[in-house]
Amino acid sequence: MPKFHISQARDTPGERFLPDDLDWYTGPDLSDRKEMMPALFGRSDLPYGAATAYLLRRFGYPERGWDPYKELISWTLTTPDPEIRLRITPYVGDELSIAIRPLLSVGRKRSLDLWEGALRAAWEDRFETHLPGLPRRPWFSEVEGISARFGLPDRPLMRGLLILSERRGELPPEIDAARREARLIRSGYEETDPFPGLRLRADRPEEFDPDDPLRAVASTLAVMVRDLMRGVRVRDQAINLFGPAEEAELSEHPVSGYPSGALGNASPKGMADLHARILRLGAGDPELGISRALDLLGPADQTPEPS
Repeated sequence: MPKFHISQARDTPGERFLPDDLDWYTGPDLSDRKEMMPALFGRSDLPYGAATAYLLRRFGYPERGWDPYKELISWTLTTPDPEIRLRITPYVGDELSIAIRPLLSVGRKRSLDLWEGALRAAWEDRFETHLPGLPRRPWFSEVEGISARFGLPDRPLMRGLLILSERRGELPPEIDAARREARLIRSGYEETDPFPGLRLRADRPEEFDPDDPLRAVASTLAVMVRDLMRGVRVRDQAINLFGPAEEAELSEHPVSGYPSGALGNASPKGMADLHARILRLGAGDPELGISRALDLLGPADQTPEPS
């Protein structure tokens, strides 16, 4: 089993990660929605106290600050794929989908978006090819402007017409008339080429299409799910992410027993500043930064006593 650890900036320098629920639909109704992490764990709850104890014991103190209002503590963990992280923030409501969030690199997130939108993109290409064969209406210039204002300057007529056709609510008479005509143009085209809507997936990740990038993401996260069920010992009891476990396969984190949080308790802002300076000394490497800071302070027996 691979060894995972708290994610550090040095693991993937310059990479940005985005949170994603990784939900999918197996049918057209809201009830057909599924969420990745509850599906992989086979449950929807994560006991708050058990998860916090396990993560502290196994991974040590978290790598960054957290929301002082909503979150007590949070960890971001590496996975077998360097483009995927797993953030665990135990939630007092014990809801797993809130507490465990996958994080994807920008490139990986884009590959998912492209796959999920491929059928719609192909339909839009065909619809755009259809439009030049229609008589040009006076309001076409207006909808092209709408597209530009929405930050969609490419293919402005097609995009603007779709935006207008989907617009809800009351509009000025001349715009309302254009909307009605835009809807007629769209519905007429959809009689022979229906809009594809959501791209549906199978019920279980292992049944996803071979070319579906979410299948590989799910496979990576499944490794993490199995790993977080491995036990670590607290006194004579083995625990995993959900509570008592049969066996302690793992050793506790080396920080166990050290009062590492004591300085932060005494001076939170000062400790945060010290933390930032140590990271700067080590160019992002905390071990190197601490070593250099200790060198600057000199040997322990020569450190000046407080006056």
